[in-house]
Amino acid sequence: MRCLVLLIVVNLIFIGAILEVVKTGNYSFLFNLSIIPVIAACVFLSSLEAIILITISSLLAVSFILLGVSHIFVIQTTVFLALSGMLAYQLRWVTEHTIVSKGRVLDVIKEENRSAYEFNEKTQSAKLQLEKSVYDISSLYQAPKKMADSATLEELISSLVKTIEEYFSFKKCKLIIFSFKDKDKKIEKIYNIPEVEPKEAPNGYENQLIDILRNRKTPLVIDKAAGILPQEGLNLPTGIETFLAVPLNVGEKYNGIFTVEEFSLDDLVRFMILAHQFALVLERIRLYELVHELAITDGLTDVFVRRHFLARLNEELERAKYFNARLSFLMIDIDHFKMCNDKYGHLVGDIVLKKIANILKQNLREIDIIGRYGGEEFSVMLPETTKEGAIMVAERLRKAVEATEVKAYDETINTTISAGISTFPDDTDELNQLVDKSDQMLYKAKAEGRNKVVVYG
Repeated sequence: MRCLVLLIVVNLIFIGAILEVVKTGNYSFLFNLSIIPVIAACVFLSSLEAIILITISSLLAVSFILLGVSHIFVIQTTVFLALSGMLAYQLRWVTEHTIVSKGRVLDVIKEENRSAYEFNEKTQSAKLQLEKSVYDISSLYQAPKKMADSATLEELISSLVKTIEEYFSFKKCKLIIFSFKDKDKKIEKIYNIPEVEPKEAPNGYENQLIDILRNRKTPLVIDKAAGILPQEGLNLPTGIETFLAVPLNVGEKYNGIFTVEEFSLDDLVRFMILAHQFALVLERIRLYELVHELAITDGLTDVFVRRHFLARLNEELERAKYFNARLSFLMIDIDHFKMCNDKYGHLVGDIVLKKIANILKQNLREIDIIGRYGGEEFSVMLPETTKEGAIMVAERLRKAVEATEVKAYDETINTTISAGISTFPDDTDELNQLVDKSDQMLYKAKAEGRNKVVVYG
């Protein structure tokens, strides 16, 4: 279509030029008028169109000859037109290739800019992700500052729950805490998070975990999708796909296990950081409890020392006065204990003391308080207990001791106890008098033959 339009335009121009030549006899006008569309067409048209123009040039030459123009002028005109067309075509070819080259360069520049933009976007995304990870980890390192304010295990657990719920996504966390008095790592409490109430009885696999992690410094990781399967002998509950168990170790101390179910492996390192921080604070609290207990507890019999017992007795006495309640006090002595020491030695005597203390504790209520008052003397406080109730308790203790054989090394020893009883406010409303009157009744029981309970009044 473009060639046809061009041909019509050129021929119209040519016809107009012929008419002008016939009218004026000026051949140069024909030449000048014809060369302009030819050159313009060569610049802006394709190779096929250029061939058409050459054909037109030839027709022009023939037309000039028919009009009687000299051959030299025709040849000059034709050559000039051909050279002009070729030059125009070359100019167009150079122009096209320059444009194409520039387009390619621009495409390369665009591609490089696009790659640089994508790289910059990825870099910014990675930077933001890194900053978030750094912030999360630094925030986790701030968690001990909150945990450090915890004075008890329950407060520490509460702080841990808040931290975990704020920073992690998981199905269930569990804390298995060992008794720090038991070298065999007996489970003391199990906390299910987000629940905070301790569950005493293990599900079954907790004891397996204890044995697996006992001598292991690294955590146990299970990811069934990645082919990281449970160790032999570990029977996890069904439906668990990802599982983490971190031993709460501080040095050589193995205080518990921190487990997580159904969590993202991206959080693995952060869970380990949190578990380590928790282990440090747990150890501090345990040491504090141990020091406090050693300060108020007799190391041999594991009952309160005299100073702390009397402080507790004074508190309970004031409470009994406020609520107008009864409170009974027992002074207990092991019969012929000096003879036991002399005959069997102090090592056997220590075992007897420890065994008697255990019998007394096992036969008392949770609210009752027992202390070691002297060498072989124990004192017992019975809140909200009348004189008659105290007699029943004292007789139960006496019979339990009498019925027990104490095995110490190669010796089997039968022993008895004597007890004196006084009651607030029946006998006195003063602490010293309460203790003194009970002590008087103890000596009376010993004077009357021992293995006996004597009540004041």
